[in-house]
Amino acid sequence: MSTESENIRERRFYLNVFVGGICLYSFTQMCKYQIQYYKYNKAINQAEKAKTYTPEQLLTEIKKRTKFYNQKLQDGFSYTNSNRAEISGRVFLYGVIKCEKPINSINNHEDNQLFANEGLIYSIKYEEDKYSLDQIDNKKNVGQFSRLPKNANFQKVKDFMIQEQNGSINCYVPMTDDLDLTRALQFIGQRDKLITANLGQRFLGFLIMILKFVVDLFCGSESRLSLSIRGIRLGITEKEIGIKVDSITSVYGQIFFNRYTQKFRFELPEALVNDRKGYINDLQQKLNESKCTFFSNFFGLIFLGTMVYLSRRAYLYWEKNYQNVKQKLKE
Repeated sequence: MSTESENIRERRFYLNVFVGGICLYSFTQMCKYQIQYYKYNKAINQAEKAKTYTPEQLLTEIKKRTKFYNQKLQDGFSYTNSNRAEISGRVFLYGVIKCEKPINSINNHEDNQLFANEGLIYSIKYEEDKYSLDQIDNKKNVGQFSRLPKNANFQKVKDFMIQEQNGSINCYVPMTDDLDLTRALQFIGQRDKLITANLGQRFLGFLIMILKFVVDLFCGSESRLSLSIRGIRLGITEKEIGIKVDSITSVYGQIFFNRYTQKFRFELPEALVNDRKGYINDLQQKLNESKCTFFSNFFGLIFLGTMVYLSRRAYLYWEKNYQNVKQKLKE
């Protein structure tokens, strides 16, 4: 009987350890998703409250707010030090991109003047195989380049300026590693390096084209099978996407203005965006896709259930020991 009782206690001990582990894991996961939700929600609220200014508009707004020494700043602006020499605030700064040492584009050369430009502040160069049935679309949406091949080569400048369109005022922007550039990318250009197909390859390409026509007829041109039929390989296409100098965009983040030097600067800009509403919608979409609320509630319920079980076991253990102590005192 005692042996059976000891086995039950041993199994119950391991069960309690197992439930305790689940309790601890669910608690850490619940905290993790709550912190993620807080960060996403904070980023969305900050972006919604931030207003869009050009450098000249922002300078006028700051001068108006600091006309009197004791005047308090509002709407997200504040003094960064006690002597009120510097003001900071979160804004979308709208202007023209300027850079003293831009990156040269692979498409900026004599035999391809179509894509000639003033240079880039950010460049992504990569190669793709070109097949006979690939559709030619030089105006492809940059948003489709979310998955770049492994051979992609990234280049960026150290810093650049966001300037008023008339060139009167500018703002210094460092190119930090955390700066999100994906929402300002543009299609720069492409160059084909083709091989000459022999007679056999051309005949094979003709047969594959007929096959693709039949597949499109029965399965649709957007079907996975149809998209996988690309024809014969003709060579490679060098492609480039990036951000051009003289482009008009907005820099989002915490901006600083020195009242003595009358200059603006970003220290840790967060993103380059062409569309403020689109940027906020993307943040909202990320929050929804992360499912932070669902997982936080899911692990919260598990944590609550395991805590109820462990609390009950602790209470039964205390009650049993209390009764034993009480019985011994009576004896």
